[in-house]
Amino acid sequence: MGWFFDSTADPRGLANLARDEWLGSGHADMTAEAFRHWDEDGSISTSCARCHSSLGFQDFLGADGTASAIDTPKGGTDNRAALGTTVDCDACHNSVTATLDRVTFPSGAVITGLGPEARCMQCHQGRESSVSLDEHIAAAAVADDDTESASLRFRNIHYFAAGASLYGNAAKGAYQFAGKIYNNKFPHVSTIDACQDCHNQHTLEIRYQVCATCHAGVASHDDLADIRHVGSLLDYDGDGNRTEGIHDELSGMAGKLYDAMRQYAGARGFQIVYDDHAYPYYFNDTNGDGVRTPDEGGYNHWTPRLLRAAYNYQYWKKDPGAFAHNGKYMIEILYDTLAHLNDHAAVTVLGFDAMVRNDGAHFDNTSYAFRRWDPNPVSSSCAKCHTPGGFEFAATYGIDPVTSYPSGDGFACEQCHLADDFDSPDPARRFVASVTFPSGVKITNDPANPDDSFLCMTCHQGRSSKKTIDDAIAAGGNLAFSNIHYLAAGPTLYGRDAGVGYEYAGKTYVGEFQHFGGGNTCAFCHLADHSFLPQLTASCTGCHMEAQGDLHKIRLNRATDYDGDGSATEPLKDEVSTFGARVLASIQDYARVNGKTHVVYGPNNPWWYKDNNQNGVLDPEETTSSNRYTGWDAPMLKAAFNYQMYKKEPGAWAHNTHYILALLYDSVEDVRLNSVTPLPTNHLTSPTPLTRP
Repeated sequence: MGWFFDSTADPRGLANLARDEWLGSGHADMTAEAFRHWDEDGSISTSCARCHSSLGFQDFLGADGTASAIDTPKGGTDNRAALGTTVDCDACHNSVTATLDRVTFPSGAVITGLGPEARCMQCHQGRESSVSLDEHIAAAAVADDDTESASLRFRNIHYFAAGASLYGNAAKGAYQFAGKIYNNKFPHVSTIDACQDCHNQHTLEIRYQVCATCHAGVASHDDLADIRHVGSLLDYDGDGNRTEGIHDELSGMAGKLYDAMRQYAGARGFQIVYDDHAYPYYFNDTNGDGVRTPDEGGYNHWTPRLLRAAYNYQYWKKDPGAFAHNGKYMIEILYDTLAHLNDHAAVTVLGFDAMVRNDGAHFDNTSYAFRRWDPNPVSSSCAKCHTPGGFEFAATYGIDPVTSYPSGDGFACEQCHLADDFDSPDPARRFVASVTFPSGVKITNDPANPDDSFLCMTCHQGRSSKKTIDDAIAAGGNLAFSNIHYLAAGPTLYGRDAGVGYEYAGKTYVGEFQHFGGGNTCAFCHLADHSFLPQLTASCTGCHMEAQGDLHKIRLNRATDYDGDGSATEPLKDEVSTFGARVLASIQDYARVNGKTHVVYGPNNPWWYKDNNQNGVLDPEETTSSNRYTGWDAPMLKAAFNYQMYKKEPGAWAHNTHYILALLYDSVEDVRLNSVTPLPTNHLTSPTPLTRP
C-alpha cells in the first residue's frame, strides 16, 4: 500500500504546507478503521468506496471517466475500489470538484449554489433520513407505534453527518415527526458560513480562534461547548440553567432520551443498552445492568416508537458538532423524540414540562410570522419584515423589497448588525437613515447621533393608517376593515408626529412621547437582552418603585383617574383597557341599533365577524373567513381601526399613554355622535365617566 498523488501536485510553498497539514489529519490516517475495514474483503464495496477511498470518491464524482452519481441519493460507485488510498489531495482537487456546487442528501433533497463545502457534504451527510426510516417502518406494516416486528431493524445514520445537521429540515437527516416544523439551514453569520470557514480543510481541526472573535471566552477547542447564542435565552433541557452552552443543553436532553428509551423497552420486558463503539450499537441488556457485555447480542425487539427514538439518539451521538452545526434543529429533534416517548403510559420523562422546544419572538422559526407563506416564497409586500434578506434590502436602500424572498427561520444577525464587523464581540448595528410611516410621514435619523430605534421601526410601524381609512371612505363603494398590522409601536411612540392612528378632525393629540432622561428609544426598554422583551432594569426601578417587580404595574406621575373607577393608582395598562372595552361596546351597540348585522371581535384574521346568533360572543362556528364582517360604514370603520391599534399594540399604555387614550376616547364619542339612532348607553359616561387626557 502506498500514498497516491498525481503528477500535478506541487511540492512547493502553500501546496507543501497543505500536504503537511493533511498528513496529520484523520483523512490521511491509513491505520484507521475508516480505511482498513475492508482489508479482509480485498477491496472496498461500491456502496462504501465513495467516502472511504480517494479512488472511490473520484469514481462517484465521475472524475475518473465513469458515470457521476452525485445526483443520486446514497449514490455509489461503478466499481469496487482498491485498498490503499485515504481521502487524499486528488479526492478534493480534480476537474469535477473545481466546479462542484451541489449535494444530494439521502432524503433526495438537493442543495445547490454551494462553494467548496459541496466537496465535504458529499460524504458528511449520513446514509439514512426521515424518508428512509419512514419507508422502513411502512414496509413492516405494523398495527401501531408500539407493535413489535421482526422486520424492523435499527437504521444507522452513519458518522459525522454534519452537512445534514447544518441543513436541518431541508436535508431531513434526523427523524422528523409528522406535523412538526423544523429549522432549515443554520444561518450563521454570512462571513463565516461554510465548512471551511470553521474547519481547516486540511487538518480538519476547528478554527476556534475565529469563533473567539464573537464568542468571548473561547481559548481552546474545549471551550466551544460553552458557546451559546445571545438570542438563546431559554432552558431547553429543563435543568434550570439558561446560561450553559448549547452543547450541554443538548446533552441534557439526550441523557433524558436514553433514559426514556430504557424505560420504554424495560416496560415491554426487553431492556436495551447502547454502546457507541460497537456495531450494531443497541444490544439486549439481558442482565439489566445498563452495561453492554460481550455475550449480549444486538437488540431485536424493535417497535416504530423505539426505532425512531434510537435513530435520533444515534444521530446526536454521531454528530458531536451538532450543537454548532444546527443547535436549534437538534433541540427540536430531541424534544419531539422525548415527547413521542413521553406520550406512552410506561414512560415518564423527568422534568419534561420544564423543557422548551422553540425560541421566542424574533427567533421562533415555527411562528406564523415566519411560516405564513410556506411552501412559497414571501411576497415582496411582506418580505421586509418577515425575511432576513427582505429586511436587509429595505434597511440598505430605504425602499420596500421589489421581489419575493425565500422564507427564513427567524431573524439573522445581519438584520441588525454589520456583517463586516463580526470580528468584534459587539458588532456595530446598521444605520437606518429614515422611516416612512404608512401615513406617508417620514422621520429621519441623525447620523451624528444615530438612534437604533429606526432599526426596530423599519417593521414596527404598522401597515395602514388614518390616510388609508380616509382614502377608502372617499373612494366610496363597499368599505372593508383595514388592519394596522401587529406591534405597531413606532406610530404609538411618535403619536401625532407619525399620524398613523385615526385622529379625528378638530381634536388635538400629543406627539412623540419623551420619556424621562432621553429613554424614549426602543433599545432603552427592550434591549436588556436579545429576547427584545421589555424588562425592569435598574434604570426603570430607580423611578418606578410602584412597579414592585412587575413592569405592568407602572403608573408614575399620572394623577388622573382616566377611567373613573375611583382609582388613580391602578396600572396604566388597566386604565387603557377600560377605554378599549368601551370602544368595542360602542361599535357593537351602533351596529345593533342602526339595523346593521351584529358584529363581534375575534383574536385572528379577519378579526371582525358577523355575530349570527347575536349573543355578543364569537362562537366556534362563526370563526370562518366567509363569516367576516361586511357591514362597515365610516364611523364604525374609524373606531374599529383605533380599537385594532390598541389590541395589536399591547405596549401602547407605555409607549404613549395619552395618545392611545385620546384615540380610544374620540372613537367612542364619534360613534355615539354619528349614530342615527341614539345608542342605548353613553359609554363615555357609563358605567363610569371617562376622562380624555
